Amino acid sequence: MFSLDFLSGNKTVFFSIFLFFVFSLTAQQNLVPNGSFETYSQCPDPATVDPMPANMIELATGWGNPTGYTPDYFATCVTSNYSIPANDYGSQNARTGNAYAGLITMYGGLDAREYIQTQLTTPLIAGKQYLVTFYVCLGKVCTYAANDIGAYFSNTPVSVSHSLVLLFSPQISNNPFTNPLTDTVGWTEVSGVFTAQGGEQYMTIGNFNNDATTDTTHKSVIPSPYWEASYHYIDDVSVVCLDCPVGIYETSIDSKISVFPNPATDYLNINFDDIYPERITLFNGMGQTLLVKNQLSENTQINVADYQAGIYFLKIETKENSITKRFLITK
Repeated sequence: MFSLDFLSGNKTVFFSIFLFFVFSLTAQQNLVPNGSFETYSQCPDPATVDPMPANMIELATGWGNPTGYTPDYFATCVTSNYSIPANDYGSQNARTGNAYAGLITMYGGLDAREYIQTQLTTPLIAGKQYLVTFYVCLGKVCTYAANDIGAYFSNTPVSVSHSLVLLFSPQISNNPFTNPLTDTVGWTEVSGVFTAQGGEQYMTIGNFNNDATTDTTHKSVIPSPYWEASYHYIDDVSVVCLDCPVGIYETSIDSKISVFPNPATDYLNINFDDIYPERITLFNGMGQTLLVKNQLSENTQINVADYQAGIYFLKIETKENSITKRFLITK
């Protein structure tokens, strides 16, 4: 019988690295259809859509409303309340493209919430790790921010008639202490990694904490006009499998990206061959963002000397897709 008893000391480290290399590089598309809300069935403009549907988020292809409340949809094609950048909740450009969603994340001690929901392009695979990322911005008219936004994954769609908090346990939860969602000018990333149970096909985004347990940050200066609520814009939603089998298309793209040395100690080099990434994002094993680079050349170098030893993920975004590579840092 084959035995692993000989694996001790440094040999265990070498064997672990060997196994790591067997499964080291992965590439996968975003499983969220219309993750940046660019595609719509009809421009959400009250001037042209009469009457405006209560569930206006459903005008965004692939998105819906799981509760009895009314999350919003904003686009540059609109000429009034739901326009970009200026709208009822402030003034904010889309993080990418020309549209985003918006929802109430807390409202005046009523336990009232809005959520948005989408069906993933494929169900999640049991035992596989998924990196979930989306970006939020607080409406300028709000007097406080609710910092507990998260993402809940389920096998069947969430569908209720009430407008109260959904008391599910989201697989992805923002850390309010390290990542307050108070920025009204820029976009704040919410991200995390979780292991799928298998069969999850629906993602619901919002605040799953009741009012008593929601972490809130109140503004020191009350805006004018103001609204006693927390309202967040949502943009650029993605769910990427970190260790799934690679398809033919992803294999083609993956072959044009070189990440070395792997393992890395001081510097990580990224070379691109005939592809033009718009952004690369470095995550640690918990899904926390460590670095974002937007100005890319054919040869990009990242200093990783100050990062602890462990597994890291590099998300490379093009206009059409995102590719995720996993690499190791050793000391």
